[in-house]
Amino acid sequence: MSIHAGQDISAYPTQAKLSTNDGQQVEADMDSDDFDGDLNSGTDSDGNVYFVLSKLSSVKDITSIRLNGMLVMILTIMTTITLIRHLTQRLI
Repeated sequence: MSIHAGQDISAYPTQAKLSTNDGQQVEADMDSDDFDGDLNSGTDSDGNVYFVLSKLSSVKDITSIRLNGMLVMILTIMTTITLIRHLTQRLI
């Protein structure tokens, strides 16, 4: 996940919760990168946030996800694709 601050912001991506269409809700995994905090306007930060779905038998079971929490940013489709790729890699 990459964050570009167009203005001074506080971003806490590792404090997010992920909900799935099959009723699971999980917090970011402890193996996630620690890149929470304040960003000054014009600066960038990046890292990986992992969500482990222990009750998932197949990636095909997930048709929608929702990220909620202390994120002060818009999550792009690219971030969602990256998230799904990481979920898939963890299941293999």
